[in-house]
Amino acid sequence: MNQHLERGKLLLQQHRHREAEAEFKMHLSLEPNDDEAHLYLGLCYLHGNKLDDATISIQQSIALFPHNAFAFYVYSRILFGQEKYKESRQKIDEAINIQPIDANFFCMVGTVAFVQQRLFTSA
Repeated sequence: MNQHLERGKLLLQQHRHREAEAEFKMHLSLEPNDDEAHLYLGLCYLHGNKLDDATISIQQSIALFPHNAFAFYVYSRILFGQEKYKESRQKIDEAINIQPIDANFFCMVGTVAFVQQRLFTSA
């Protein structure tokens, strides 16, 4: 495993997103088809509110490994941040179809439903 990937994961755990982003980019310059690195880079972008960049990274991750439930969860969070609630719900449903036992996924379903209900009742 590449040292940049491991360092990036450690920095991400420490909420040092900009530094982690740089490490993931270095790793991807050496291993451009690493779905995990694209996923973590997307998380860095999400935390930095770079939602367009996050979308590109997470789409690349999913294209490389379409059975990663966590990638669909992250994609759902990105879409939620872009106020694309219907699409967010679709992606979290895909995550649940892959891995139906993760409580975080169901929490995201509730969050999306809550916001959609508030928007519906305020309209």
